[in-house]
Amino acid sequence: MKQKTVKFKILAGMLICFLCTGFFAPAVVLAGGFSDTGGHWAEKEILKAAAAKIINGYNGAFWPRQSVTRAQFAVMIVNALGLDTEAAALQGVPTGFTDLKSSHYAAGHVLVARERGLISGYPDGTFKPDKQIRRDEITSILIRALQTEPNSDSALLNKFTDADMIPDWAKSFIATAVKLQFLSGFPDGTFRPDRPASRGETAVLINKLLAELDRGYTFVGEIEDISLQNRELALNINGQREKFTYANNTDFYSDTKRILPQYLKPGDKVAVIIDEYGQLNYVEKLTQEISGQEEQQTPANGEAAQKAGLTLETSNQLTNNGKDSVSKDSDQEILITTAAGQAGRVRTAIERMGGKVNLFYPRLDYLTATVPPSQLDIIAHMQGVERINLDREQRVAPLEAAETDAGMLMDPRKSLQVTKSSISADLFTNETGADGKGQIVAVIDTGVDPGHPDLQKTTDGKRKIITWKDFTGEGVLDTKAIAPKNNGAVNLADGNYRIGSIVSKSEHFHYGYIRESDFSTANGNGMDINFNGNTNDVFAVLVTDAKVSGKYDTVYVDTDLDKDFADETALNLFEGSGVFANFKSLDGKNIFNFNLLEIDPNGNRIHLGFDGNDHGTHVAGIIAANGYAQGVAPGAQIMALKVLDSAGYGSWSSVSEAMIYAASHGAKVVNLSLGFKPDDYVGGSVPAKLINTLTEEYGVVFVVAAGNDGPGLSSVTTPADSDSAISVGAYTAPEMWETDYGWKVPAENLWFFSSVGPRRDGAMAPRVVAPGSVVSTVPMRKGEQYFISEGTSMAAPHVAGGIALLQEAATHEKINVTPYIIKRAIELGARKIPDYSYAEQGYGLVNIAQTWIEMQFIKENANFSSSIYNSQCGMGYGLLEQRLEPGKVSWYVKNNSSGIKELSIYTLSPWVKPDTDRILVPPGKTREIPLQFDLPAKEGLYSTLVRANDQTSYGIDTDLLVNIVKPYSLNETDNYSRSLEETLKPAQYKRYFFEVPPGRAQLDVLLSVNKLNTDLYAGKVRMYLYDPEGNKKAETGFAGGDAAGKPGVSAQVLSPRAGTWEVVVYSSASLSALGLDRSQFSLSVAASGENGSDLPVSERTVIVSVIPRDLPVDRVSFVTVQIRNRADKRPFRGAVEVNGKLYYTGKGYITIPLKPGDERRLVVKTVTDISKARPVEYEFRF
Repeated sequence: MKQKTVKFKILAGMLICFLCTGFFAPAVVLAGGFSDTGGHWAEKEILKAAAAKIINGYNGAFWPRQSVTRAQFAVMIVNALGLDTEAAALQGVPTGFTDLKSSHYAAGHVLVARERGLISGYPDGTFKPDKQIRRDEITSILIRALQTEPNSDSALLNKFTDADMIPDWAKSFIATAVKLQFLSGFPDGTFRPDRPASRGETAVLINKLLAELDRGYTFVGEIEDISLQNRELALNINGQREKFTYANNTDFYSDTKRILPQYLKPGDKVAVIIDEYGQLNYVEKLTQEISGQEEQQTPANGEAAQKAGLTLETSNQLTNNGKDSVSKDSDQEILITTAAGQAGRVRTAIERMGGKVNLFYPRLDYLTATVPPSQLDIIAHMQGVERINLDREQRVAPLEAAETDAGMLMDPRKSLQVTKSSISADLFTNETGADGKGQIVAVIDTGVDPGHPDLQKTTDGKRKIITWKDFTGEGVLDTKAIAPKNNGAVNLADGNYRIGSIVSKSEHFHYGYIRESDFSTANGNGMDINFNGNTNDVFAVLVTDAKVSGKYDTVYVDTDLDKDFADETALNLFEGSGVFANFKSLDGKNIFNFNLLEIDPNGNRIHLGFDGNDHGTHVAGIIAANGYAQGVAPGAQIMALKVLDSAGYGSWSSVSEAMIYAASHGAKVVNLSLGFKPDDYVGGSVPAKLINTLTEEYGVVFVVAAGNDGPGLSSVTTPADSDSAISVGAYTAPEMWETDYGWKVPAENLWFFSSVGPRRDGAMAPRVVAPGSVVSTVPMRKGEQYFISEGTSMAAPHVAGGIALLQEAATHEKINVTPYIIKRAIELGARKIPDYSYAEQGYGLVNIAQTWIEMQFIKENANFSSSIYNSQCGMGYGLLEQRLEPGKVSWYVKNNSSGIKELSIYTLSPWVKPDTDRILVPPGKTREIPLQFDLPAKEGLYSTLVRANDQTSYGIDTDLLVNIVKPYSLNETDNYSRSLEETLKPAQYKRYFFEVPPGRAQLDVLLSVNKLNTDLYAGKVRMYLYDPEGNKKAETGFAGGDAAGKPGVSAQVLSPRAGTWEVVVYSSASLSALGLDRSQFSLSVAASGENGSDLPVSERTVIVSVIPRDLPVDRVSFVTVQIRNRADKRPFRGAVEVNGKLYYTGKGYITIPLKPGDERRLVVKTVTDISKARPVEYEFRF
């Protein structure tokens, strides 16, 4: 868009040098004039300030000649800076001044002004609210309000004949005001610093402050039409044609004279002030001068000039209110969480619609149901429904070896000792004697081998596995058939079986069969449970009522296929008996243990339990093994809850049911080493919400593996994204590598597969990390009792076991702890790992010994919650920006306690700064903390914490996680390509980001390693490629290594989505085996060709403009972008891009400081999905 620069002379009558504050009392007088301002030299400025809701009058009068008090000026300056809502939040709060009560009309404004460093009290603890404020005081406050460095040039004061009367503390402020032409003094050449200022004078100076901030008007435009009957003005604002309404009492001005609206005509230039409801409050006709610039060109469609540009990529829109796509024919099982107390209402509504409710837990506001697909959308929008998910079945596959040439050493005792030491669990046990005694840890997984020797007893001789439940139905057998008894045998369908002394009180033996081909396995071929080399065996099962006729209680399985039940173990319910049986290989090395979980009293059905996958037994061993292998908490007991079958498949409904069972049956720690790909609800899947509820209702701590979908950003699975869960990523240390793999790795690292954060709404997940590989117990069917496994599944049980230790110690010391206290203590006690971001590691590596110290000082639950704009999902719990660097974004902190809290605000990185370092937050109120960003020039991920801390309580009260991606641009200047030469140490990874513009035909990524000699490359690396939505597009093999390695690996994507792409390069942990200590590699990325698509321009939904004016080039000046909704003309609340940076506003304007040397040009773009449409773009020159 070619645009002319328009300058307007906005005449303010007499621009006096006086400063003045303006409030008498909070009574509001609408625009239209005050009874005592007619003919006053400052009437126009008074009415402008009143139209902007900065000043008010009293009983219809303004009292322009009366002096301003300190309280009145505090109100005026706070309103002028747009901080009135902050003042309202603090109204009624004790001020700390002995003479300013909390009920005083200006109390909230005074507190805000003090927070912002604008005004203070006196040494005797008073504020003196009714004292007339001096001119030198007002001057200093106005300059502070501009956040301008005071000018120390005292020569500027020589123009005043009474310069020697100016106090030393005020000289730099007054000199700055002179430099800015805020004031020029009295006609007699004096400044009169100690003279009180009048209210009329103050209105003038406040308007000068607003003009300096470029906020004197909302818009400047040209009248295209005026309707007196409808009280409408049609304006052309920088090519944007909009209609506005005005009221009967709207003030109209031309120069210094009030006029009637009928004196305006098409073609007139006007400056307007629009109120928060979208109505014109003030209209001023302008005299104009047009500098010699090219004429403005407006697109043919009459909309604002629009250009193609880049904005932040957003996720796909939800379908079916966030649910999966469904079959149109079969009924669907759904999981529902409801608003508090609404489960019964929802149940009734679903049943009336013909649906079937399967599980109903009104205490938890949770139910599951089976419904026709046609009813899904109705239920999703039903009154009382909070979240709805389709039940999902997903495979949680065991992780393959991290690197195929790994030489695993398999010493469980040494391996677990190393990992326990890394989290200080051994130190804590040595110091406290705690080993988990008296603690029950639920393992929601694939089940636990009931016969493993290390999982039989606790350290004090109690049963290790006290409960075993299966929610998958994998071990259910039909035993309805009845076998006649015949001379010490029973006649089954496949022949006679000897029973010896086995009795049935009713003389009715029930039976069924176990078929190897029915077992769930990854290949679908069944499982060889008796180790004879095939999966076709069928084993007979006998069910008897051994004690009471007709009440079946005992099961026998012909494990050796000899048609003899008499030599088999009599199985009773495991929970009461602890009895298990097994299948064995001929040499006795391979053992498949199983137990009896349920038996139908009528003998028609039984349920057997077993771990056919290994995963759950491995997890249980890490937590509580007590044998040759010693877990983190060998004294703890295990509640084995199976939700994944032998192939690793499980459903959300099974997981949810198991979580409810664990919480309601006495578990105080629940380990979930599983996860599912999140739906579009960030942190809001039904299982994630259910964890929040169960934590609150039952006081249970949930520890959840972050997932193995890393290393791309925002790859954490659900329910690890639950707000209440302790989500755990996978850590590894040099000692772990050497103990388990025999490799030399010099530094601590995160496992490359470990899912990292943040959540899509910016919140932290994982919260901590723990050892992600270890040798632990496994079912003995493979001839081994121990095996190494890698994954966040191994990290979570280290934390769960650690919590069992902490809970035992807390019980012994009579320390009352809650899930929140435990979670927060673990976070505050964690140790940050060098070279990894908060997004990747959360708070860092768990330290049980330090957590114990933290636990003893944290006395209360969370007092604060917070939110911030997040372009991924609107308002989120952390800041995540993956393309645009933020300019200024506000953080909102709410006090959930019953008392007033004073928070200190600070950051852990210099590139983000809060506007204030201290705020008061009343109970139930929310405060706004603007954050300003100035990132270094280098591309990469910038991750930090902004903290709010109440000094009267222990620990950090609330954190804001900030993650900003600064990508490499792939643009025409660089031929849409980038090449990097990099180095990584063993087991280290690094992420790179590239901005792919719209319309590219192909994206090529090449990772290459040069040869050092004929037998060796200069490293060994592989890469992962992720699209702007975080979907993994490629995972390559290794490049480099020994002579058999490849010189390079590559990935190619056709028609790549526009936005920020992520490449993660991982350097092999096995470099020491190659004689290398680092990997040297080249990474090349190119976006070539054009795909011929021409994206449409987004619909224009806002009005965007700045006030055209000349800007000084020798100092900082301010430009304010005004943004209003087109539909209702109210202030826009949201984000826009300004000169390539992201700004958020909650008030409809954004003020940008321009430094000397900055280009006097603003390009404003709406934020949109650039892969689908081009943003609306506005360009302004000054």
